[in-house]
Amino acid sequence: MQRWVSGLIVALGVALSGPALAFTTPFGEAVNAAIERGLEFYRGEQNGNGSFGPTREATALVVLCFLEKRASADWNAPPVGYAGMSQADQTRVRNAIRWLIENDGGLQGRTPNSYTTGSALMALSVYLDTGGPADVGAAITARQAVDNGVGGLRNTQGNRGANQGGWSYPTPENDGDLSTTQFAMAGLSAAEVIVPGASGTLSRAVAFVDNTRDNDGGHVYRGGRTDRYDSSSSMTASGLWTYR
Repeated sequence: MQRWVSGLIVALGVALSGPALAFTTPFGEAVNAAIERGLEFYRGEQNGNGSFGPTREATALVVLCFLEKRASADWNAPPVGYAGMSQADQTRVRNAIRWLIENDGGLQGRTPNSYTTGSALMALSVYLDTGGPADVGAAITARQAVDNGVGGLRNTQGNRGANQGGWSYPTPENDGDLSTTQFAMAGLSAAEVIVPGASGTLSRAVAFVDNTRDNDGGHVYRGGRTDRYDSSSSMTASGLWTYR
């Protein structure tokens, strides 16, 4: 699991966008080479059903690794996206998208899981926005799956107490935690490019994120419960990401 997580962090990398002069450094070339090695590892980890790895839960994040890889070692190179991949990688990604649609309840219109549906929305939105075909052989299209996921996450946003505006696990429970909230928010934010208005309820999450901030400047797991949870580097990073 540790090499999976480490590989995902490295492979997602940093992709700068917009017009700029080429900027290549030895460090950038080393980073690009490391990303390539990471992607080669994941190519060997794809299962016959299209998912990745033994647990399959990181499939959407692996898809993002392929989609967001920079086109070259130039720090200003754009992500390759679906259209810029090799045909072999396009097939891998389409198969993974099909698996996500067929196995994530939130994408099928059922109650979502904030972690998996949120990460799936990130992957499907980038996939569609960069030229991926909507029809991947699943019972519904990738566009319909995004619509379903957006509706599900918006309906399960917390609505009570210190955790109002946050998200929890598959059911809302009028509760929330910063770990799952960051995935729901990232998924809805990414889906905005496919479904205008998808991110419309994110402003409601600000109060929740505020309530996870501790007196030491860090963030804790649940809102308003600093006597039970200590601030941590991981939750503080999540707090910064959700504010962004």
